[in-house]
Amino acid sequence: MVRKVNVSELEKGMYVCGFEKEGEGKVISFVNNILVRDKKDVKKFYNYGYRTAYVLVDGHKDASTPLCPVPPCVNNGVMASLPLYKGQRNKERREDKREGKAEEKGTGRGVERKVIEFRPRKEGGTASAPRGPGFAEASVDAGAASAGDAAVKEEAGAKEAQNREMGGRTDSLDPLEYSEEIKEARKIREEAFDLVREFTTSERAGLAIPVDKVHETVGRMVESIFRNRDAITSLIRLKGHDNYTFTHSLNVCILSISVGRHMGFDKQSLHDLGVGALLHDVGKTMIPESVLNKNGPLTDEEFREMKRHTVYGHEILLKTKGIRRESAAVALEHHERYNGMGYPGRLRGKDIHLFASVAAVADVYDAMTSDRVYQKGMLQDEALQRIYTWRKAHFDSELVERFIKCVGIYPIGTLVELNTGEMAVVRAQNPVDPLKPRILMLFDRNKKLLFKPFEVDLKGDAQRRIVSTKDPLEIGVSIDNVIA
Repeated sequence: MVRKVNVSELEKGMYVCGFEKEGEGKVISFVNNILVRDKKDVKKFYNYGYRTAYVLVDGHKDASTPLCPVPPCVNNGVMASLPLYKGQRNKERREDKREGKAEEKGTGRGVERKVIEFRPRKEGGTASAPRGPGFAEASVDAGAASAGDAAVKEEAGAKEAQNREMGGRTDSLDPLEYSEEIKEARKIREEAFDLVREFTTSERAGLAIPVDKVHETVGRMVESIFRNRDAITSLIRLKGHDNYTFTHSLNVCILSISVGRHMGFDKQSLHDLGVGALLHDVGKTMIPESVLNKNGPLTDEEFREMKRHTVYGHEILLKTKGIRRESAAVALEHHERYNGMGYPGRLRGKDIHLFASVAAVADVYDAMTSDRVYQKGMLQDEALQRIYTWRKAHFDSELVERFIKCVGIYPIGTLVELNTGEMAVVRAQNPVDPLKPRILMLFDRNKKLLFKPFEVDLKGDAQRRIVSTKDPLEIGVSIDNVIA
């Protein structure tokens, strides 16, 4: 439950999930709950202009319920349609860590784990889930005390919230602007596309996977995401049904690494996850092309054969020198589902390997948003809504919420219509309020193309708000020409 209080009523130990500024009548929601450590924090909140706070009621212990169901005021900029993340289970561990009492617990296979609450399968055959760094409490100040105005302080708060969501890592803040990293990201993507096409066709011809190239390419993707998470991730919008097989594996890899970074994985874990995601469908090279490329519905036998690609892929990767078992687990388990209705092993819940769970959500999201020979891809926000409804059944609820936070309610490159009738494309995310990204205005309120597009930060624009998304192809807009 959430209680609305005056900022002056905040006390040590409370968790804040939203603020209201005096006289503005809108809520600023945070990507994670902020712990009030002492009266100094309260004073800082007050100095930032916050007068009302939304706090988690201490008696609320149900971890299955979103911690911060802020009152539904979507029009006022509150992310009411999606929950924030479960933090109650981590709260006690954070407190224990500060008191020097934190203990690392085993998974049943002698592997140390910290805060990430996903467990790998306990039976043998696949390696363990990565060890997350936890969710260390970052300073509320985040350097904002030296800033002279509230806007700068609020931006610092956004960065701090992002840092906290990244597990408190000191290397989690993007050191490069999107415009700086996007050029290198494009090069990496183009080379990765060629690589996927190479190993997919060579494996079907019986040649070995170019392991060294795979490791080099995934390593470059990881480094790019650490320099700027949005740059290479935004390129998943570049799709084409003629190259779906190659593009899909590439996009699943990019999305998985990005989500893994959002969850606080270290670079080695991100690398192993990325390799597995890039090669997750390699078993399809063993499926007859008559089945793989069939335009019409598959027969029962053909569908049974198609499902065997998970086992085929696992066998290929286990036999490939230089591929770790953690990565091979992605190929085997990326079609397992949280309710036990997936394949090939009908694994349930947290018995599914963490890497496979991450890749599974990325796999479904990219498939739904891609144009295929037999289907038109849906809009990104519609796909996210579908995935959200499948939490607890197909996917772990917290992982779904993580994925949505990482991709963004309006991913970069999304064409949006505003309440004014204007249309724009999303240029950058706002970590404090995902409903108010930075946008590039393309059409005026009469739907006429602007001669000179201009940028608007919805965070600071009280007159404009997003009301819907549009298909760029139907409008005749090439997003690729305007996003970079």
